[in-house]
Amino acid sequence: MFALRDRLRETMWRKAGVVRNQAQLEQALTELVELRTELAQVGCPGGPLYNLAWSAALNLENALDVSEAIVRCALARQESRGAHYRSDFPERNDEEFLCNFILTHAQRPPKCKRSTWDGCLRKIWLSSKSTLLRQQTASCVYELTPHRTS
Repeated sequence: MFALRDRLRETMWRKAGVVRNQAQLEQALTELVELRTELAQVGCPGGPLYNLAWSAALNLENALDVSEAIVRCALARQESRGAHYRSDFPERNDEEFLCNFILTHAQRPPKCKRSTWDGCLRKIWLSSKSTLLRQQTASCVYELTPHRTS
């Protein structure tokens, strides 16, 4: 499991790091899918109580979710903005991308859609009353359903 975690770190650093491009991001997405498949095959004996392996598996699953959100939203944002720099799209493009991306985890693969800033804030406020968890990264709001605890 720790080898998978290290591979995730390496993938995100090398392929979705500070300077990104479409080819690297697509490779990162492919590797994330492979890591998720491998994680599903890892067993964690025992229950959740005092079980570090079980805790590490949940943390890795969550890290994969956030990493996938970062990569999918970086692919959708075909421009450079703030800390998000695409070497294949070095300029800012306010006409097309003055928006946020919402990635919904209710289905596989998650679907990415654009949202205006006002619409995005309204969606976050409304969903804060539900059981959804939210992670905001790189102008992307990623809605996750809670993971199993047993």
